Amino acid sequence: MKVKAVSYQIAEGIDLRAFRKGFPAEPAHEEADELFYTVDEDRHLSVLQYGLVSFLNYDDVRAAELLRFMIPYCKHLLEPRLS
Repeated sequence: MKVKAVSYQIAEGIDLRAFRKGFPAEPAHEEADELFYTVDEDRHLSVLQYGLVSFLNYDDVRAAELLRFMIPYCKHLLEPRLS
């Protein structure tokens, strides 16, 4: 099975509390500085307080949609994103 993993630093920070309330799934694991979601058996999402987002087995379109969804929760967006 082929696995695709990609991470981006999209901002200087992400408001995890607000993101958790706005995201439609429950985290599989959470800490004060991290949310980890098991979206389905093969796809996972990790969101870190310091602006890092990691995708496992996301296609580029779905990852881009989620990155756009996260913009309101970001503090000081980085352009360009670091990957």
